Amino acid sequence: MDSERWFLALAALLHDVGKLGQRAKAEPGRPLAPGYEGFGKEDYGTHGAHATWSAWFVRECVPKGWQGNLQGIFYHHRPVDRASRIVALADHLSAAERQEAEAEQPQQLLSIFCCLGEDPPGPHYLPLKPLSLEEDVLFPSKTPMGEAERRRAYGDLWDGLVAGAKALKVDDLKVYLEGVYELLRQYTWCVPSAFYVAQPDVSLFDHGRTTAALAACLADLDDEAIRALLVKQDQGVEVARLVCGDLSGVQAYIYKVIARGAAKNLRGRSFYLQLLTLAVARFLLRRLDLPVCNLLYVGGGRFYLLVPPSADLAPIQKEISEVLWRHHGGDLYLALGSTPLTAHDFILRDGAAGRTAEERDGGIAGAWSRASRAADEAKSRRFAELGPEWLSQHLFAPQAPAEEEEELFREAAGEEEPQVSPGRQALEDLARDLHQAQYLLLAFGEGPLPGGERGTWPATLGDLGMAVRLFTGGGKPCRTYAPLPGGARYGLLWGLREAPSTTVLGEVQKEVGLPVVGGVRFVANVSPRVKEEDRRWLQDSRNRRRAGFDEGEREPEVGEIKEFNLLQAQAQGIAQFGVLRMDVDNLGALFSQGFAAGKKAPATLSRMASLSFAFGLFFEGWVGEIARKARREGEIARRAGREGSDLDLVYVLYSGGDDLFIVGAWDLLPNLAYRIRADLERFAAGNPAVHVSAGITLHGGKYPLYQAAQDAHEALEAAKDRPGKDAWCFLGSVLPWADYPRVRQDMEDLYGLVKPGQAPKALLQDLRQLYLRYLQQQKETGIWDRVLWGPWMWWSAYRLTRMAGGLKDEAKEKVLALRDRLKGEKFHEIRTLGLAARWAELLTRDEGER
Repeated sequence: MDSERWFLALAALLHDVGKLGQRAKAEPGRPLAPGYEGFGKEDYGTHGAHATWSAWFVRECVPKGWQGNLQGIFYHHRPVDRASRIVALADHLSAAERQEAEAEQPQQLLSIFCCLGEDPPGPHYLPLKPLSLEEDVLFPSKTPMGEAERRRAYGDLWDGLVAGAKALKVDDLKVYLEGVYELLRQYTWCVPSAFYVAQPDVSLFDHGRTTAALAACLADLDDEAIRALLVKQDQGVEVARLVCGDLSGVQAYIYKVIARGAAKNLRGRSFYLQLLTLAVARFLLRRLDLPVCNLLYVGGGRFYLLVPPSADLAPIQKEISEVLWRHHGGDLYLALGSTPLTAHDFILRDGAAGRTAEERDGGIAGAWSRASRAADEAKSRRFAELGPEWLSQHLFAPQAPAEEEEELFREAAGEEEPQVSPGRQALEDLARDLHQAQYLLLAFGEGPLPGGERGTWPATLGDLGMAVRLFTGGGKPCRTYAPLPGGARYGLLWGLREAPSTTVLGEVQKEVGLPVVGGVRFVANVSPRVKEEDRRWLQDSRNRRRAGFDEGEREPEVGEIKEFNLLQAQAQGIAQFGVLRMDVDNLGALFSQGFAAGKKAPATLSRMASLSFAFGLFFEGWVGEIARKARREGEIARRAGREGSDLDLVYVLYSGGDDLFIVGAWDLLPNLAYRIRADLERFAAGNPAVHVSAGITLHGGKYPLYQAAQDAHEALEAAKDRPGKDAWCFLGSVLPWADYPRVRQDMEDLYGLVKPGQAPKALLQDLRQLYLRYLQQQKETGIWDRVLWGPWMWWSAYRLTRMAGGLKDEAKEKVLALRDRLKGEKFHEIRTLGLAARWAELLTRDEGER
């Protein structure tokens, strides 16, 4: 271990922690920490009074034997030695985001989305609360807290941080830094790093972790270079490299499942891929002897690292490729791309006038894009790092079918009970454990941690130096696990909703026999379980037939994960399950061009990290909360006797990064998608540049899941083809989200006419035919941007008038109102009415229809 690098990282991580203490405890006119009253600016530097509180934190909370190595904290505003100079330089480069404001700002964190795009929203501030999965914690508000309330909130955060740090009883520097990192994420994620005549849009956590990452990289530079950069940062001296890692082959791997038990297998695969991405990123950090701070982002099968200029990635990538080939053949591959970062990149103002074409690809945003492009290009050279001889022996040689592929062959051949492979069994066990888990333990070793048979997820992660255990709310293991491998050094216990208590940490530490530090990491952990209500529902023979259960076939037990046949049977109307896929529109542009460069908030390392962190909070955390509460509501549910039903009908197979994949009863998915879109808008402070598109498809019977996933992907792409995006594709129709409330209301009105028998189902069919004729005429003429006149318009007036003549008064008036509405809007509304009619038609299908 390079102890200088690790002490520098710890000092940089804690260098500004005193700002929280100063805001929480300092009395007016007395800014210094207790015991530091005799110091002055000649000691801690101009604007450095908070350093006395940082030094107080070190004195009171950090183990005595390490305190002498952290002097850079006190002197980072007036550096006196190599350590304080490196911390000062890292602070300057990381703090390049700070923009002057016209006046002192509220002492709350401004949502990062208020700085994004050409037309950012007005100020929205995050609550001053420890990180947890609650709406009043995660969502910003236009109204800042009052002074007294804010003071109390700062005090609670500081007290929680100090108590957590004092309870951190570990004697390993690497483990200690990990524990401090998790505490800072929990307590300072919402605290602005600066607000005095500065825009408070970067948190103390994000500023601290990027400063620490830079300090770990700057440790490679000699003192002369550090001194020169402190004098002038606008230099082309390489100070770090930005690395992008991308797990390739994810889509093909995740959907390669047999139909029987597909739900459990899919959830296990999805979660395993999240763990694998993290394990690979951590493996790189360990091989490079870098702290967790240098992992800037991980999610969605991709990660970004900040590494020293001298880092040699090639041998490490070769090790990773060997592990992935050993366990997955050619299915999964890690593509790595990197780009150099100079000191100049950190202070470059993207979008500034007079920049050259070369400069426009510079700066942090340019580097982010370059590293991403390099990783994408590496996908075309899969496993090339293993050398031509290896490739000829392995990649181009005939391969025996993997166990999972043999299962697929057996199922296709009609075997009643294909033998469950060890790999599939391990994934199903993982899915079952995850459903009941409230805590996730990651155990790390310096070398491999043997566990499980070759090709299983525990063996793959073990070869990368990581082992996984899941625990319930009381800190008890979800099942009886084998003891952790002897090479495990420490554990990281993440609460999936909130950080573990001291009691839970103690229970888990006792269980695994390792030092354990705690933190919080959200996981959209939603899978439908069989309940007593489901068992009662299956007592009706019509429901059993609808679910496809044969006479005498075993019913699922209470607590089991629901399979797709039960989800589709419990859908309202037609018996089908739905697939929902969503992702953020123009995400690449948001990162590379989204910050109001040169105006209000240039793209900097801290801002890029903050934006990634924010999207992670929403997709990894809040999406799960929305899905968990998904229930039928409204008049249609009341008519069907299903409003507020406690059946679990939604399965979050994946949500993270900037996208999601959800399976559920089809009738719930449109409203679920709209709620996700609406909550993202609130979460992003109403920023018009941040929106999400969706594709929803319906499937039944034993339709192959890989094909269902592809169909939903194509629906999502159709939505994204709409100019401006912010759209949804449902039942083959693409509309902007702004039309959703109108379409849903039309659907409910049509359902209310047809289901009780006030109007014939022919009304829905006629509207659908009108819509299809309208689309056909658009297709034939190639004119899409305006309404086309044609005979279908006169036909609609004739059909609706004739139908109304045979109806009673109220129904007659409603049908005639539909006719007049179409005419009055020059038939433009057939776009929404056509989709509403098809939607209502599927909901009115007899409960016995499949």
